[in-house]
Order: sequence, then structure tokens, then C-alpha cells
Amino acid sequence: MLILNYENNETLIAETYDGNLQEAVYEYLTNIEAERIRFKRHDIIELNENNVFDYFEGFVGDKFISSENLAHPLTSEELLLNVIIISVFRRFSKNRELIKKETIRKANNELILDIITRYSMIQISTLSSDKKEKHAMIEQIRKFTFDYKKDYI
Repeated sequence: MLILNYENNETLIAETYDGNLQEAVYEYLTNIEAERIRFKRHDIIELNENNVFDYFEGFVGDKFISSENLAHPLTSEELLLNVIIISVFRRFSKNRELIKKETIRKANNELILDIITRYSMIQISTLSSDKKEKHAMIEQIRKFTFDYKKDYI
């Protein structure tokens, strides 16, 4: 659950104006979807407009805003958060296939990297008896792993 926490109405409005709130909501929705896809989490129900508010709660000042209040707003703060969450969710829904493809691509690249690293470490342990040579080879694998993660994951 993402808890939206703002000192007061002005802070909430400023974060909305800057786009930080929308960015945080979008990132959170993307992470939920990625976890559901990648780990085949059947306990995570697919996000839709009816259940999206179940994943959010908030505070504006000392006032607690429950997910129920976000779904059925009564105050201006609740209405603002409701509108932002639903508008970000609609944008997220348009990109859902792209998010799914990106999640699968990242998982596949992580698997490839893991296989390459394990195979390389096995080869190093069986081929070389010189400690300096082994150390140099391990450093090459670390560099490769770092570069691969930077470029593909």
C-alpha cells in the first residue's frame, strides 16, 4: 500500500503541480503490475478502476484519508487525490502492455545474466589454478555484470 503523506493542503497542491504525486502513483502502479506478472502473484488482483483505491491511503496534516474515502471522496483533499489516482490509473492502463513486455524483458535479461555468471564462475574454478589469473577473470565477470545490468536491466 502506498501512503500519501502531506504536511498540509499547500504541500499536496505543490506536489500535484510539480507532477511528483502523479509520478509516485504511476511508479507504484507499475511496480504492482510488474510484481504480479514477474512472480506470477495470483494473490494480487489485476488493477482496475474499481479496486485501484484499495492500494492507497493518505494523510494531509493530521487528517487520515482511508482507501474508502479516496474511492468515495467527501472533502476537497480526498477529491483531489481521487482525481489524480484515477487519471494516472487511466494513463497506466494505456501503457499496460508495454509495462508487461518490459517486465518480461527485464526478467529474461536477469536470467541470462545469472546463467552467464554461474557458467563463467564454474569455468574459472576448473580452468585456472593461478590465483592472480582467477582474480583477474572474476574482475572481468564483475565488470561484465555491471555493464550488462546498466545496459539491459
